[in-house]
Amino acid sequence: MPRTVVSTIQWFLFIICTNIAPPLAIAASFELSSADTLAFLSRCLFVFAILSLVQVLFGHRLPIMEGPAGIWWGVFALYSSIGITLYGSYSNTLQSLGFLLILSGIICIILTLTGVLRRLVPLFTPQVIGVYMLLLSAQLSGSVMKGLLNIEDGKIQVLPAVISVLTVIISLYLERSDRLRQYALLITLLVGWSMFALIGRAEMPAFDGPFFTFPDLMPFGGIQLDWSLLPTALIISLLLMTNVLANIKVIERIISAKRGEKVKGQVATAGVTAGIGQIFAGMFGTVGPVAISGTAGFIASTDNTDRKAFAIANVVCLFLSVVTPFVGLIAKIPVAVGYAMVAPIVAGMAIIGVTEASRELNRQTAMITVGLPVLVGIGALLLPKGATSDLPPLVTTLMSNGLVLGTLVALLAESLRHIRTND
Repeated sequence: MPRTVVSTIQWFLFIICTNIAPPLAIAASFELSSADTLAFLSRCLFVFAILSLVQVLFGHRLPIMEGPAGIWWGVFALYSSIGITLYGSYSNTLQSLGFLLILSGIICIILTLTGVLRRLVPLFTPQVIGVYMLLLSAQLSGSVMKGLLNIEDGKIQVLPAVISVLTVIISLYLERSDRLRQYALLITLLVGWSMFALIGRAEMPAFDGPFFTFPDLMPFGGIQLDWSLLPTALIISLLLMTNVLANIKVIERIISAKRGEKVKGQVATAGVTAGIGQIFAGMFGTVGPVAISGTAGFIASTDNTDRKAFAIANVVCLFLSVVTPFVGLIAKIPVAVGYAMVAPIVAGMAIIGVTEASRELNRQTAMITVGLPVLVGIGALLLPKGATSDLPPLVTTLMSNGLVLGTLVALLAESLRHIRTND
């Protein structure tokens, strides 16, 4: 099988398995109907594929997958619990979140065009990138373990959990095989799904309605202007730009090492494109997109740096996102199988974090530039649920995301170190 075809299949499976869980979780939190849930998932896949294509062709020009941003996932989850109190209904809440997305996109573009984004680039040292990847793997580890253990009603489902573990073992074995490594994602999906089907834990979708479902603009009834969301939009935009820069720097390093030549992303065009992506998400009623950090682990584990294959995979995703039976089918992939496929990728992200954090590390500054941010970030991840519920929504959003909080502390520590070095 030609290398480009294999690479395209790898990218396609990675994109699909990474992008389906958050939209389904958000749809459930807003109590969307089955039809509205599939339409929401379809629109998300549509927007993510378009933005990935625009970024790789005209933005940063690197093979970095765009998907549901963790910070936006947190915001949607927060407003699903407080939105009815603030706005009176889920529909009004989603309209306000659409305005928040558009506002954030405009701010992202302004931050880029005014040069603020460019001034942040020197702060993204190996230590900051290392902290970011370590916290990201720590944040994802909880979801991965819960998904693999098939926890329902607070208890582990033993037989499904055993099958999940077997699927992970198969995935890890395939990753170590030079001959089968390139087919690892596909084999893991087929084997895992088959085993879950044998024990009756894999549902078959029911295909109702039209064959094609094209995305609607303003699907929740328009945009509800709420200028009190401006401070939240500003903070989210800064965090999104931080994420964009971190991912560009990580992927630059990995691809440069794989190819043996210097590879550099385009920061300015990436920032503008990211802003346009937020505006698109607001108009199409989806969760906000961002460069997915798991891409680094995927490239590290598969050696797949092919921009052409990445672009083709997203074209395929773009087409299939409007095919109703396909969207219904992938919505039925057992959650544990998806997590089994990404488990080696998350593990690879942790290795990248350790490698980057220890690069050229001065032990005298290690506690401040690495130790403290990791402590704060993981500590925030372990806070009791609802501990920050009495705080303002903006603070709650920040405190409930250990990845963002820890990265901000790392950037602050790096800024102080630069100031002291220049004095």
